[in-house]
Amino acid sequence: MVSILVTTDGSQLSRSVLPHAVRLAVACDARLVLARVLDPAADLPNNHGNARQATVPDIARAWQAELDAVLQAAGASGTALVALREHEESTHEAIIRIAAEQDASLIAMHSRGSGALRHALLGSVAMGVLGHWPGPLLLTGGHARPPAASGPYSIVITSDGSPASLGVVPAIEPILAPGRIPVTLVRVCEPRSGRPGPEEEHAACLRQLESLRALLPAGVPAECRCCAAAYEQPVAGAIVEAAGEVSADSIAMSTQGHGALRHLLAGSVALDVLQRSPVPVVLARGRG
Repeated sequence: MVSILVTTDGSQLSRSVLPHAVRLAVACDARLVLARVLDPAADLPNNHGNARQATVPDIARAWQAELDAVLQAAGASGTALVALREHEESTHEAIIRIAAEQDASLIAMHSRGSGALRHALLGSVAMGVLGHWPGPLLLTGGHARPPAASGPYSIVITSDGSPASLGVVPAIEPILAPGRIPVTLVRVCEPRSGRPGPEEEHAACLRQLESLRALLPAGVPAECRCCAAAYEQPVAGAIVEAAGEVSADSIAMSTQGHGALRHLLAGSVALDVLQRSPVPVVLARGRG
């Protein structure tokens, strides 16, 4: 069974990703786990020897009750858990460990909003998870809106045509495999001098998208869309616009591989999409 791990730091903002994860879990019949990492060195009010350790169960019980209430308020069927951060373990390592223990296919978290987004993704827990977690990471940004209340869940999958970008499909295959989620494959062509004419460009774009479609699990309904970016409309804007045109619930794309991760998040299309998008962005580490 597919499992989705949702992480929170206890703040209302961090929990804003939960409704999106719930909607996805319902769409692909996934098990939902809502988790919070407890760091005894930072989260407990008393830091003096044995007294500090004695309060760990008390804090864990309080957090557990809070997470249970959050799930209930969201109308979500799932499991809540409080995990103790182990010695010399970072928060992102704890999250990845929990994901492995829960056999999660996807981790969902909020990226702390557009105001501090660049710092959050470059130096935060989100960056650590994305850099070391082998599976896909669903992120909501500062412009994310509440999900649709009803209707079928759909995903836009975007590719730049490179071999590395094709890795997004196998990465999110677990949530696509039931065949309940239709996808729209989007390729954005940038205006550049020396390029072929519009008809040739469109034909090449469709061929690239057909290669992407061939990677989809059997039974997944898919359509292909080629979009043209303009000088006043960058690639990220064109992707977000295409997702809006088909009322997509999320946008999935590759991070182009671990080696280019820092460069990608520092100023790339992926970060720009996350900053602009009203729906979650599912990032997967690319092949190669």
